[in-house]
Amino acid sequence: MDPSSRIFGRSAELRRARERLAAAARGDGAVLAVVAEAGIGKTALLEAVVGEARERGWTVLSARGARLEGQLAFGVIVRLLARAARDAGVLEEAPEAARRLLDPRGGTVPDDDPFATLNAVFWVCLALADRGPLLLVVDDAHWADDASLRALAFVRERLDGLPVAVALGLRPGGAPVLGALADDARTERLALAPLGPAEGRRLVAQLAPQATDAQVDAALAATGGHPYYLVALADELAAVPSVAPEAVATLAPDGVVRLVLDRVTAAGEDAVAVARSVAVLGADAEVRHVAAHTGLSADAVTTAADALTAAHVLGPGRPLELAHAIVGAALLADLPAGQRAASHRRAAEVLRAAGAPPARAAQHLLATDPLGDPDVVEALLAGAAAARGPGDRETQVALLERALAEPPGDRRRVEVLTRLGIAERHLMRPGAREHLEAARALTTEPEAQVNLLFELAAVAELEGRMAEAIEWLEAGLARLDSDGADREARAVLAANAAASRLIGLVPVGDAVLTDLDARWADLAPGTPIARLVDAVQATVRGYRPGATVTQVAPYARRALGELVPRELVERPASLGLLPVAATLGLHEEVLDAVDPARTARETGSLWQTLAVTTWRAFAGLQAGRLAEAEAEALAAADGFGDDLPVGRAAAVAILALILVERRGAHAAAEALERLGEGPLAIPPVIQGLMARAARARVANALGDARTARAEAEALRDAMDGAFIEQPVHLPWRRELAIALRLEGDPAALELAVAHHELCVAFGAPAAVADALVVLGETAAADEREGRLREAVELAGTAGVPLVDARARLALGGHLRRSGRPGEAREPLLRALEIALECGALGLRATVQEELEACGVQPASGARDGTRGQLTPSELRTARLAADGLTNREIAQALFVTPKTVETHLRAAFRKLDLKSRRELAGALRQAA
Repeated sequence: MDPSSRIFGRSAELRRARERLAAAARGDGAVLAVVAEAGIGKTALLEAVVGEARERGWTVLSARGARLEGQLAFGVIVRLLARAARDAGVLEEAPEAARRLLDPRGGTVPDDDPFATLNAVFWVCLALADRGPLLLVVDDAHWADDASLRALAFVRERLDGLPVAVALGLRPGGAPVLGALADDARTERLALAPLGPAEGRRLVAQLAPQATDAQVDAALAATGGHPYYLVALADELAAVPSVAPEAVATLAPDGVVRLVLDRVTAAGEDAVAVARSVAVLGADAEVRHVAAHTGLSADAVTTAADALTAAHVLGPGRPLELAHAIVGAALLADLPAGQRAASHRRAAEVLRAAGAPPARAAQHLLATDPLGDPDVVEALLAGAAAARGPGDRETQVALLERALAEPPGDRRRVEVLTRLGIAERHLMRPGAREHLEAARALTTEPEAQVNLLFELAAVAELEGRMAEAIEWLEAGLARLDSDGADREARAVLAANAAASRLIGLVPVGDAVLTDLDARWADLAPGTPIARLVDAVQATVRGYRPGATVTQVAPYARRALGELVPRELVERPASLGLLPVAATLGLHEEVLDAVDPARTARETGSLWQTLAVTTWRAFAGLQAGRLAEAEAEALAAADGFGDDLPVGRAAAVAILALILVERRGAHAAAEALERLGEGPLAIPPVIQGLMARAARARVANALGDARTARAEAEALRDAMDGAFIEQPVHLPWRRELAIALRLEGDPAALELAVAHHELCVAFGAPAAVADALVVLGETAAADEREGRLREAVELAGTAGVPLVDARARLALGGHLRRSGRPGEAREPLLRALEIALECGALGLRATVQEELEACGVQPASGARDGTRGQLTPSELRTARLAADGLTNREIAQALFVTPKTVETHLRAAFRKLDLKSRRELAGALRQAA
């Protein structure tokens, strides 16, 4: 039947769809959702939209969700994009994750993060759209797998500026991800209702012009205007015009199954077997597979398929496909449950014998009854093993749960439990711990025991049970040591155990550090494992009481020397190195070692990119690159959501510290509101201490001594309990001294002295200079100037510009208040220069107030400081463009659309008065 015959009463919906297609062709990407119960006409409307798009020269890619394949991760996306991507040749330059997903000849991708695959899907869509407007059509989306729906949602968020449209056909309700797609305010939702009497009469009149009024009335009454049923009845009226009106009701919805089976039977005996085989095999219904499944010859299958196509049971083309999903439901509903299960078991056997991907064969076993068959367990394990991509973990869980239900024999039970627990751990499912512990109880094999301890520790960390995680890791390490296992494996476990103790605020004793030194000595210098141990050593030692720069810096320099971004971000235990290295004065080395844009390009991982961005922002703060640091910290704070409170705490803390200097204390206080309230606002890990330190710093800057004192004292107590000290970015004595000074408490001086002595012992010149400023502002009047001049002298050579500016501001302010405004001008003017060079607009305003009190009026440009100023997003985009990245590469690195990149670059060019990219690098060096 021509699709146009199926869209009676849909003129308004079709008009709206045309308008959205036209808008998408102009670069305003669109999402259409045709929502209706089965048979209402969503497929017909989608076919009409496809026809419109093809007439306009669009590339149209389509796929259909299948009930059986709902557990097969990215199944719909692969059917939608794989062939087009290969034919267009875009996979040759695509991210590795795209080749892994869409080309069976591709390599492998890391299996620890879903964002690489999502970004790869978007990359392929972007590449295909470069060739002209692109329409992605997914019918029966309510049966699509969750991973494909998440990928479509990921693409939807990036449609702005792209000639891409997504059209979905779905039933009401369904998965939350699908509901979010269909119900979003940006989606053109076309909800279809049953046909009214007038449209129904027109439809029947066209399909069965000889039908009598009584027959039409009976058909309308029996179907309630349901288009699919009405079409079925109209076709029947055309084929058997003599049917009595009162008999039409027997062909109503309750008789649709019989109607389908009658049509199949009428096509021949072979057609029944072929139709049911197609319904079972789904997307794998190639002629050769159907032949093997049914026992028919290929010629017999082809002949039967032609007859079924003529009967509107199958659609045209290959592989074989049912004309409508409800046809498949009717065919399978007529089969007894046992026969359905046996048919799916046979389908699995056929696909395995044909060399189909193991996961495709294993999916059929999900619909079979458990029989204790070892071959079924092996097939399910093979399917789970083949599902190695980050989005395949749902597939792994489904297949492994089915394998556990078979059940497996003793030999395979431990493997099934272990792999199921690991897959559940990646998905943060509650069953992970239970299955891993069950596996551990069943095995005595040493290597398996250690692996299970490591996985149980990971589960404990996800659940916030750091003490238990440490216990598991140390138990595993003891087992490895006693067995004399591979020294690299032992070193990795030891490093993770030490890092977990620090993160969990559990004291790290001297014995742990001595042990790590011994393990490092057994490793080949410069290898990734050796650098990992160095990174953990630098991190743990950098937080120990009595630590010095001289002791800690060698570890940090070795770890940073050859550390590439991928190695760094794939080793979470080593990430703590970055803030510690910055406190040692190695902030430039950190900035050279890590690059968020490179991490995004190489891994496609949003989480890894955010982690690197967070610590790069902290190093940028130390280096005085406030504009860039603000942009990076803001991106990280925005990226980490409520589900990642640890990452959010660190990112927001660093953002607040930057904003104190960049835009003032009030802006920093607003940033801290992102932490929210409740038990996870300050998570009980070391990143939570960073958030508390930032709260104390901002409260002092606002003059809120009470809050600052409370936060500093809470920080002190937590650090004392964990036996840690870090005078640079966890300086509780500094903040408490300032708070007490604001309150007029004489104990402030004792704390300021103690903080200064600690910084001197630590040995970081910038920290000592900053401590001298606090001490100078707290000391007796006759000692104040000497301390502040000492601070200025030391800060000038410490390599941390903002400390230098604050020291000069403090000295200038003291001289002015002492009645020597002429002497105050020189340090204040230099402080103003540094503030402007660093983009420290908040600090600049404070310095200007002091200068004006001295009778100095800064130049208008220095007073304003806003001409040519870029927003954080504009700055990040402009810097990447200055580095030579194309708009598409920038979009991929920042996880935005090309149109967003264009918008930011246009704004940057306008503000900086530029005409080409060649001028960007020089202009950015001058822009605040």
